[in-house]
Amino acid sequence: MNFIPYQAVTRREALLTAHINPATQKGIEIGALHNPIIRRAHGDVRFVDYMDTEHLKIKHKDRPEWVSGMVEVDYVWCGSCVTSVV
Repeated sequence: MNFIPYQAVTRREALLTAHINPATQKGIEIGALHNPIIRRAHGDVRFVDYMDTEHLKIKHKDRPEWVSGMVEVDYVWCGSCVTSVV
């Protein structure tokens, strides 16, 4: 699969992705909601959150800018060991 080259925008993103190449590595991001560090267009990333996407959209319905940019949650994690849900 061809991915769009990733370019960190903020200092925080640069620090968090300093040793990551999204085009060649797989990743998991926890709690990305509407503002992921790595987007699917940049690499093979899966998203983990405490609710599925549908319920997150309902919870944040008063923030349409968040809802419109929300990532699709791949795994729902409720506090157990994260490897039990991935």
